[in-house]
Amino acid sequence: RGGYTEYITVSEDFATKVPDTMKPEYAAPLFCAGITAYKAVKAAEPKKNKKIAIFGIGGVGHMAIQFAKIEGCEVSAISRKVKHLDVAKKLGSDNVFVYSSSQEQFLQDVNKKYGLFDAAIVFAPVDEVTDTAIKSIKKGGMVVIATVGKIPNFLAFEEKTIRGTLIGSRKDMEDVIRISDETKLEVVTETFPLEQANEALIKLKNSEIDARAVLIP
Repeated sequence: RGGYTEYITVSEDFATKVPDTMKPEYAAPLFCAGITAYKAVKAAEPKKNKKIAIFGIGGVGHMAIQFAKIEGCEVSAISRKVKHLDVAKKLGSDNVFVYSSSQEQFLQDVNKKYGLFDAAIVFAPVDEVTDTAIKSIKKGGMVVIATVGKIPNFLAFEEKTIRGTLIGSRKDMEDVIRISDETKLEVVTETFPLEQANEALIKLKNSEIDARAVLIP
């Protein structure tokens, strides 16, 4: 991640080798969104048939879906935007739910159609979403917060676990590159020439990008 530079010099001790066959516009999102998604899924302690909900399907969430599916989890994608849920379906999400700011109604709909989740991962940087995620999991379940924010409410007697996570280690980054290469993980990107950087930023701000924007020379 070199900002807006075409080239950057770094110490080899802090560089991760990318296969020659991996295109730069594919690899670039893996070095932030990819590792964040991977670490969050690991923190959720994934296993076969575990019911994991992912709140926030965008540049990070769309990769988390795939990492969770690789582990054999049953994945539910949750987003305010239908177009992001369409992406989630294409990437293998077992269920999709449109998020509603009416928490009570949203939880009722999810419980009626599906039930409680074993775990939830939150990528949406909104405290209300974190609160909803906590209430959407079963007693003894886990919520992984992979964004900034506070925990609005937490009832200890429900025996739920809340775990925070932020990006990952160099070893995690090596794993992300290897897994992505081996499984042909799909990285959803929209590319822009460097001259259109401001346009790309405006599209990101307005949620007009399906997942990740990449600037190319």
